[in-house]
Amino acid sequence: MTYFRVEDFVDRPLFTTINGYAYTRANYKPFGWSAVPMFLRVTVDEFRMMFGKEMLAYWREEALPAYLIKVERWKAEDVASAPDERLLAGVRELAHEDARYWFACVLMLARAKVTDALFGRFLTMVAPSRGLIAGYSYVASLLRRWTPRLN
Repeated sequence: MTYFRVEDFVDRPLFTTINGYAYTRANYKPFGWSAVPMFLRVTVDEFRMMFGKEMLAYWREEALPAYLIKVERWKAEDVASAPDERLLAGVRELAHEDARYWFACVLMLARAKVTDALFGRFLTMVAPSRGLIAGYSYVASLLRRWTPRLN
């Protein structure tokens, strides 16, 4: 799989502050049509990863255990007597591991949502007169029905 660097798409820094408030910048660099096949290949590879067995294995066998190990290690740390540099390093470690873990979780949620939407589409195509709907659509329809309308 071809990997990209952030610098291939946007100018750094990605974040800026204005009057003390943090903002995300998005100065995208233009790319030519010659890059389209590469983007398509990466997109196909990402979908293959997301819907393949690798994603579930990554979440269950790598991301979750690594996250739990890091959390347990820092629970055992005496933060009251640790120097500031050590605490900052800990915040960085935990933030990095947290991001890896939640990214894996988000991919699993996206996988569930996409497959549910595809199943819902399948049901409406196969049996349109029966009014069958998939799980997420069913919950959404119940919420719409039970949520009081605001005028």
